[in-house]
Amino acid sequence: MPYQIDLDKSLVVENSKRDKETTISYFTQFINNRLKYFLPSYDIDSSLLFNKPKKLELLVLGSMGNPRDFGTMFFNCWSQYKAYRSGSLGQGRPFKFISENMIIKSIRDDGDKKFTNIKDNDKLVRIWNDLEKFAEQKKSSHFVIEESAENNEALRMQHFSDLFYHRLLSIRKRHVPAKDSSVENKLTVCALSYSCTYEKHTRDKKFSFIVDNETVHDRVRRYVYNPLLILDELRIKDGELFPCKSCGEKINTLKMKGAWNTNTCPYCGGKIYNDSQA
Repeated sequence: MPYQIDLDKSLVVENSKRDKETTISYFTQFINNRLKYFLPSYDIDSSLLFNKPKKLELLVLGSMGNPRDFGTMFFNCWSQYKAYRSGSLGQGRPFKFISENMIIKSIRDDGDKKFTNIKDNDKLVRIWNDLEKFAEQKKSSHFVIEESAENNEALRMQHFSDLFYHRLLSIRKRHVPAKDSSVENKLTVCALSYSCTYEKHTRDKKFSFIVDNETVHDRVRRYVYNPLLILDELRIKDGELFPCKSCGEKINTLKMKGAWNTNTCPYCGGKIYNDSQA
């Protein structure tokens, strides 16, 4: 679409009231352009499909401002709508607009499809479950990660980059000042996928889905997630890391072969493992 905005930075409804208005405007025009392209002989626009602003907002929120996801979910809604209108409309039952149930189904279908992309990868699923657990503990869909060198490297690793690629996890804002003075680095605000967690934040009420900047500013900046912890768990399971039995420091068995082979901890000088484990 010929729209002079930065899609990665501007289509984030929780950033500000202005960004929300920009996002809604963008996707309203998105729909109108699609309708004009595929139905050029009909004078119709988004108002003939969405009779209430909240319905369109729900679809936008479900896509988290991602044009590709929005397009997929809108097409899902349109397909449901066409099937309904071309079918037998019972008395007292017909409606003229895309219904909320159609939108919810399109959101659920999107979440199911995203999770299907990772469900056969045990490590990705374990990281995703860890993220969901953290969200439930904090009662929040959004959280922050310190922008340290170690964390930045962790997020570039395949496991986390795959979650970003499949859009189960998204970055909402970078370089945000920390809320607590004890946190030295700037923060990156991240969020779990709205569609992949739909049941958890709607039906089960495991956490709230954040839709406003005030909550991000007041609460979310305190929810600091450490990606290194779950990555270390995976490395320990794979045998790449081994906690020293003497002091607990993690020994990288691939990079610290000398220490591992001589069973001497470089941190405390004690034994890394019992001789029987060699």
